[in-house]
Amino acid sequence: MSEAAVAVVGVIACLNLLISYGIIRRLREYDTRLAAVGGGGGLPPAQPLVGSRVPAFEATTIDGSAITDRDLVDGGVAVVGFFSTKCPPCREQLPRFVELVARRGYSSAITVVIDDSDDPADRLAAVEQSRHVSMVVVEAPGGAMAGAFGADRWPTMIAIKGRVVSANTHTAVELPQLTSA
Repeated sequence: MSEAAVAVVGVIACLNLLISYGIIRRLREYDTRLAAVGGGGGLPPAQPLVGSRVPAFEATTIDGSAITDRDLVDGGVAVVGFFSTKCPPCREQLPRFVELVARRGYSSAITVVIDDSDDPADRLAAVEQSRHVSMVVVEAPGGAMAGAFGADRWPTMIAIKGRVVSANTHTAVELPQLTSA
């Protein structure tokens, strides 16, 4: 290899290092800015881990009925789905969640509608899709159920068997078909 080729490869390597350094510096700057506005850089907060106990909660359904963690876990397999009214993936996943709940016949199902939209029609659409197959709770972000389960990313769907979280997913198709036995 000629000296000119070695020099060209050396220059390219140096340019690559400078560009990489600039990118890393910029990413650190964005991470610092995101943390300063409350976006928390790094990994998202943990949601209920598979194998963890169902957290205590109290909520009121749209029908005015009080529900607690004890209602949810008595009698077999239960599912809880958290869906934001502003989130496009939630609009895609909610009908799939409703269909799975209807088809699989879980012993208990709760749809939590995170009402973060300015348009009441968004909330109404989510409620109407799910009220025939599950109990429906409407709450603000960080409400009683979302806070208890640590659900701050939507959609989130949780399967519970007994008093233990057996699945935690963001797509309905990944919800397991558990049996109560």
